[in-house]
This record gives sequence, C-alpha cells and structure tokens, in this order.
Amino acid sequence: VLDRIAPDTYAVEDRVFIEQTWRERDFLAADELRFRWVGRTWAVPRPAELGDVHFVWVSEGPPAPPEIELVLVRSRSWLEDAKRLFGGSRPRVLESQAGARAVG
Repeated sequence: VLDRIAPDTYAVEDRVFIEQTWRERDFLAADELRFRWVGRTWAVPRPAELGDVHFVWVSEGPPAPPEIELVLVRSRSWLEDAKRLFGGSRPRVLESQAGARAVG
C-alpha cells in the first residue's frame, strides 16, 4: 500500500520515497541534494548522473526505520516526451547509494 505522507513523499511498508524533479542543468550545477525528513534538512552528494529516474538509497544519516530513498526525476520538455513516444526509446533508470549529513 502506497501512502502519501507529505508532498512528494510516499511510504511503502518500511521504506520512504522522497521525489524530486530536476532539470539537467540544475542537477549538474548542484554539489549536493537536500531533502527534509522529520523536521531536519539532510544533504547527500550529487550522483554523477541523473538519468530519467535515479533511485538514491540513503544508507547513512537519518535513523532507520524507515529506509529512505530519494527518487530523482529528470524534467523533460514536451519535445523530449514526443520523441520518446514515437521513437520507442526506453527510460534510463539508475540506482545508487549515499550517506546523508544533517545540514539544518
């Protein structure tokens, strides 16, 4: 069962998924990715690639359970969507892990 527990934040059993939408240029300009969890702001190093969807398992930082995954979604233009629809390309789904540190 998927429960929405906050804007862009969903719980499934003992996992929490925090979704963030990124434009490629903003993603590449960022040194770290920040997210809010239980009243605190946390940061993880930016992965090397964004992909179309990138699941980042937060392996250290906020106490578990639950386990936290950032879900990075690449923002696409309508032209990119049309090319994908008619071109038959498959989305690039990536996975990585990162330790988080409290920043506020």
